[in-house]
Amino acid sequence: MGTGRAMRARWPAVITVIAVVVTTFGCGQTPATHPPASPGTGAGVPIPIGQLPADTQCMVDHGWQLVEMLPPEVPGDPPGYKLESDLPRDQMAAIIEECQKLAPPARAMTDQELRAIHDRWVKERECLVGLGYHPTEPPTFEKFAADWRTTGPWGPLDGVDTGAWTDAAYQAAKEACTLEMFHRG
Repeated sequence: MGTGRAMRARWPAVITVIAVVVTTFGCGQTPATHPPASPGTGAGVPIPIGQLPADTQCMVDHGWQLVEMLPPEVPGDPPGYKLESDLPRDQMAAIIEECQKLAPPARAMTDQELRAIHDRWVKERECLVGLGYHPTEPPTFEKFAADWRTTGPWGPLDGVDTGAWTDAAYQAAKEACTLEMFHRG
């Protein structure tokens, strides 16, 4: 598909648009356990018939191509779906807006779950500092939890220009620091 645009959701109520990468998260369903059908995907990844969440199925119905199933970004969440499209940006935005209306509400996370994520991300940030990067300071847990539930949380890569990373820099950071929430598009 070349330089198609990708889509995957990250966290509740946040859609992130980064250059040609739009990320949206498939919610509420698990992948198929039966042999999936492959006609019509065009990207080499079979669509798990009857198992895509409504918002993801909406994207596929509008011509987006399922190119990869991704592991859950947060333990206990469903898998993600990486989608690509060669549609013009204005058409993509309208489709995303339409399909996001079909997304189920995000699962509310407990303070204990959020604390584990916050602590893990603080360690990832410290690892990045050890590699010479300068990510923003992490918020207190209280601010992190409040932001998670409203506008979207701080992340360990905030303040790091990951778009300038070479493949080698990306691999080194992933291997050293895990960066479980970050995947190159």
